[in-house]
Amino acid sequence: MKDLKEIEKARQAQREEDFAKAEAIIGKAATDALRELYSYYDTELYVWLASLWDKDIGGFYFSDSAKETAGYFPDLESTEQVLDSMSWCGPLSHYKDPVRHNRKAYGFALPADARAKLICFIIGLQSAEDGFFYHPQWGHNVKASRRGRDLNRACDMLYELGERPMYDAP
Repeated sequence: MKDLKEIEKARQAQREEDFAKAEAIIGKAATDALRELYSYYDTELYVWLASLWDKDIGGFYFSDSAKETAGYFPDLESTEQVLDSMSWCGPLSHYKDPVRHNRKAYGFALPADARAKLICFIIGLQSAEDGFFYHPQWGHNVKASRRGRDLNRACDMLYELGERPMYDAP
């Protein structure tokens, strides 16, 4: 495994390369604003995001307080948000799929055990009755917008992980 400083250095080099491309298109002022925005995405942020992982369940919590409160569990929306941020501008961003360049890095860069837990978490939330994905903390009595977001996020993550839902999805 790469040293954290080596990963940070590689990430910074990739960012600078991307900033140079952006500056040619959007100009120096806008690129400097992007540099400032990306300065907030540092190692501490990703260490905190990683701390939201529940290794037993295989998903990410929304917050520290959710992780520390009985009755709250990881959810699909938070899980995909963490994985996306780690893939696009975080510690996984230096991984590139040689075949499908726009593929999210978590789909192929996560260790096998984490991938397996994540897949089990996602598939375990799918209902055989209607194909939607439901969380134990909310049950089936959720608004259509929640059902739709969870369906989309579950299917997107499974696709990135090279898997499919267990049952036909709506």
